[in-house]
Amino acid sequence: MASAARSPKRPLSADDLFRITIVSDPQAAPDGPAIAWVQTSLDKDADTYRSSIWTATSDGSAARQLTSGAHRDSAPRWSPDGSIIAFLSNRPGVLPAAKPDDDEDAAGHDDPETPSSEKAKSSDCAADDKPPTQIWTIRIDGGEAEQLTNHPNGASSHAWAPAGRSLAFVA
Repeated sequence: MASAARSPKRPLSADDLFRITIVSDPQAAPDGPAIAWVQTSLDKDADTYRSSIWTATSDGSAARQLTSGAHRDSAPRWSPDGSIIAFLSNRPGVLPAAKPDDDEDAAGHDDPETPSSEKAKSSDCAADDKPPTQIWTIRIDGGEAEQLTNHPNGASSHAWAPAGRSLAFVA
């Protein structure tokens, strides 16, 4: 019986690193038949990481990509009824920019004590010119992701309320 031909061993190269896919943050659906996770890879041309949200049935079949694009999607969290996944993303937002509370007085006017250079710093994007991470949702049955938050400093550590009508998060 002939054995399968093996490629000769060779040292790991930089190009090999671009072929590695990292799977992280698996989350079981509330009723158990599905799993969501983050899949991350390196984008050699853009010199950055790309990550997306994937789902599959609990036995690993029927895998499908829910999100895609030139950004980082992470932290998938199932809604209590299993119909929606909330996730974090640094994708460009569609909501109007929110202003930090301390930049306005009670009447909604800019704080005259805050120099405009300080205001500009607080609204700047991250060092890689990506917007701060916000919370987005996507329906399991398909469709486009919808932005939920637009906090100037981003959002993180999100969790669904038991009834599934709201999310708590850290800003």
